[in-house]
Amino acid sequence: MDGDAEVTVLSGGSGAVLLRGRIKNVSQSGCYVETSALRKLAAGTRVDLLFVVRGWLVSAKADSRFSRSKVGMGFRFVEMDTENRSKLDRFVNMVRVRGEDLVLRKGPVAAVPEVVEEKAAGAGSWLDGVRRRR
Repeated sequence: MDGDAEVTVLSGGSGAVLLRGRIKNVSQSGCYVETSALRKLAAGTRVDLLFVVRGWLVSAKADSRFSRSKVGMGFRFVEMDTENRSKLDRFVNMVRVRGEDLVLRKGPVAAVPEVVEEKAAGAGSWLDGVRRRR
């Protein structure tokens, strides 16, 4: 199982910052994103989080819980619309029914660009194609 993530840091007047990584663990309350980004987020930083696990596209607002530069970040979901909450709940329940581990263990998906940190303004999302297909 493998998942890809895109985190947009909602940073007031200085513009948004886009971080990319891989979902390594997901639950109904939050997730862990592995990333080699240099940026470290303060606890409580609000982000827009978009991730795909096994073809399931989920979007949420989340708060950072912890962050380690070049390692990863933990997030707690704080706002999710009904459709995305339903998708996440179905995915988590499906995995549990199958007796699978919610910790994602496989290596990176070959088609996903190297984890990068870049300004979101003007930067195309690598999930744009996924959004169009859904």
